[in-house]
Amino acid sequence: MERSLNQEKKIAAIRIAEFANQDRAFAEQLGIRPNMPVRLHPVTHYVTAKVTGTTIKFVESSKNNTVGVQTFNSDKLDANKPLVLCGIAAVYAKEATADNKTVATASYDKTAPAELVNGEIVLSQENRGDLVDMLLSQAFNQNTTTHNLEREFEVADMPIIKDKSSFKLEAEIPAALASGSDHFVRVELRGYTIQA
Repeated sequence: MERSLNQEKKIAAIRIAEFANQDRAFAEQLGIRPNMPVRLHPVTHYVTAKVTGTTIKFVESSKNNTVGVQTFNSDKLDANKPLVLCGIAAVYAKEATADNKTVATASYDKTAPAELVNGEIVLSQENRGDLVDMLLSQAFNQNTTTHNLEREFEVADMPIIKDKSSFKLEAEIPAALASGSDHFVRVELRGYTIQA
């Protein structure tokens, strides 16, 4: 069942409040007090990677916030900006090697090949284990749509990615992609964060 954005935002506020009740240090850091409404605003983070083997590492400590590459520094969300994860989408680009495209300049408009669609993707966070473990086919919507929410996988339990805490986003695919072209994937993480 698809959530409306209004319902989703209300559920996200409840999720953040519940998480804050369980983790008092988290609550204090963000200034969340019991029985006070949590104000959220929508955010979409993205990470990109060039596919060169069967393991794709989207989040690494060596990457920084760069337009077209990733929307946060290193392998941590910015301070006081945790993410209540509501949806995940993936898009694919295939470019001629001679064109010297990068993750930032590739055109993410191609249909993902079977090797990608048949892979798995896991989002895990330090000291918390796996927050999301899913098939890549759920993140790649191969149908043409003009409605962005139809492109994504709705994350039912809406996990929270804590700020200032390392996390990993990695995919495993069953076989390497065909040589002779450069392959890129962008993963979009949509949800809500604390309003300043």
